[in-house]
Amino acid sequence: FMLLDDFSAFKEQLYQSFRLNLPENVSVDLLFHHYNKQVFRQLIQNSIGRYSIYIVMNISHENIDPVLKKLDANKLLILDMGNPDTGMNFLLQDFDNAVVECLSQGLKEIQKYEEFILIYSERKTPHPAKTVAAFKRFCTANSIKNRVSEKFNEKQFKAGQLYLAIKDSDLVKIIKAGFEKDFQLGKDFGVISYNDTPMKEITGGGITVISTDFGLMGENAAAFVTNRQPVAEILPTRLITRKTL
Repeated sequence: FMLLDDFSAFKEQLYQSFRLNLPENVSVDLLFHHYNKQVFRQLIQNSIGRYSIYIVMNISHENIDPVLKKLDANKLLILDMGNPDTGMNFLLQDFDNAVVECLSQGLKEIQKYEEFILIYSERKTPHPAKTVAAFKRFCTANSIKNRVSEKFNEKQFKAGQLYLAIKDSDLVKIIKAGFEKDFQLGKDFGVISYNDTPMKEITGGGITVISTDFGLMGENAAAFVTNRQPVAEILPTRLITRKTL
């Protein structure tokens, strides 16, 4: 039983890596909760006792939903985000200190810009708010002019700005706005995206990203299925610098 939040490009990387590293005789039922708690709980409830292994992408960063505690902890692997109880198996990202470390690696390039802007809406973006706090800590520590905006505002867009975009839809809007103003990406304005995909390796000459390795997450999840050994790991997050920074 594999329950993911959605089938975005980087989740597809995770799933393909997961399947590639499984024995051929292992069958997988793949489902999605789309951040809907009622759907999440109903799918888990209906799955109880029907599977030998449960791979679940958690719905919250702050806690583990009580319905997951109805499953055998030895058969359950939590993916991506959450605050697992002692004894739970997990493969998670660090959305806090790792973000500061990644931005610090790109400090010299970031300082080329006059203002650093994070596009983030807690209501519209299913991404942990800890990243916002990490962004602000980094900017404060390095005296970087910054702000957090719920959406990209084209009227306020100007040369000298660097954007950190969580959602790919915001990434597209920012790059399109730059092209319309005939700005040079990586010089007149900059963009850092969250979560790497193969397309981001080539779009715009290569988009700088902060990302964990979803292929590795899928590979390690497959190892849990195959070996049945406990796992409790925070996967590394890294800055991949490309043309847009």
